[in-house]
Amino acid sequence: VQIFLDFENAVPKSDAEKEVYGQVAAVLSKAPEILNKINSVSDCHELVLRAITDPIPETEEDAWNAVLVSMDQLKEFYDYSLELESVLPKLLVALCKDDPTSSLEDQQ
Repeated sequence: VQIFLDFENAVPKSDAEKEVYGQVAAVLSKAPEILNKINSVSDCHELVLRAITDPIPETEEDAWNAVLVSMDQLKEFYDYSLELESVLPKLLVALCKDDPTSSLEDQQ
């Protein structure tokens, strides 16, 4: 059985569908920004190596600041993954309730 799901043009009908749609849309609306940030993650490796090989206050501070930025980015990515994790089961339940094949066909 092949079923085409048109997520981009989905129109929720019931209140329950609208609620799930709103929750998923809110999380997915952040995806482009998160993906841009992932693609431009700053690498602090060089600064850390410099601080290790030349441990003076300036190199250590530069390395520390770079590590803090990297940690903030990782925390943001992790938090977003938790948001995705929380809405995915709701979406799957809404799409596959009762008879998954007919439910998926009706959810277009």
